[in-house]
Amino acid sequence: ALFPGWLAATSKDGSFLVYDGGGVVVRSPPSCRQALNDVAWAPGGAGAVAAVAGQDGLVRVVDVSFRPSLRAVMRGHDGSVLCVCWARVNDAGGTALLSGSDDQTLRRWDPEDPSHYPSAVEEKEKAERAAKADAEPSATSNEGGEEEGKDAPTLRGSNAKEPVDDGKRAKKKAKKASGGRGLLKAPAWESTPEGVAAGQVAAVDLARRLHGRSSASTAGAPTDDDECTYGPSGVGLYLGQ
Repeated sequence: ALFPGWLAATSKDGSFLVYDGGGVVVRSPPSCRQALNDVAWAPGGAGAVAAVAGQDGLVRVVDVSFRPSLRAVMRGHDGSVLCVCWARVNDAGGTALLSGSDDQTLRRWDPEDPSHYPSAVEEKEKAERAAKADAEPSATSNEGGEEEGKDAPTLRGSNAKEPVDDGKRAKKKAKKASGGRGLLKAPAWESTPEGVAAGQVAAVDLARRLHGRSSASTAGAPTDDDECTYGPSGVGLYLGQ
């Protein structure tokens, strides 16, 4: 044999390693996502080819003669593959691959069948996924249609120009205050000197009434400048200054 003393080992972590006679790892094919339960070397041949049994129900044939490469993938078991074995089928050196599974079946495979080539298996899986996607209705598109119909206003009349207020449309938000002092805009007269003087007098009168100083009107009386300033003792805020 071209590769004497090589030992193949699989593990529950999905790894597949090949050791030489000295216990050194010489080949390390890509790991599988699930455990590999068994491995068997293919008899004869000019290279190092092994079959591995996968927990995912697949039987893989890997060529590790030089750079590891996947040569065939067999799918058919309904359960995990527990063991694999090569068998001679004729005196001409023909071989078959056997696999046993926990689905209580024993299957025979021909790894040279083009339908088991990795490219063929990949194309088949893509076609199956596409067919499954086409068969399932798109829930997202349906929900989007319902939302669109819910938001659209109902129209009435022959011209269908006027929307009907059915209570489902969002109410308009109230406009926020402009940020100025007071809720009402002061008349233009209040900005004149006479208006300002009248406002000062009225504000002082109001302040005195609140403090209980006097109940008599002070209309026409002069206004102290201190009483028209901002702060606790002034009434400037009432005047809009």
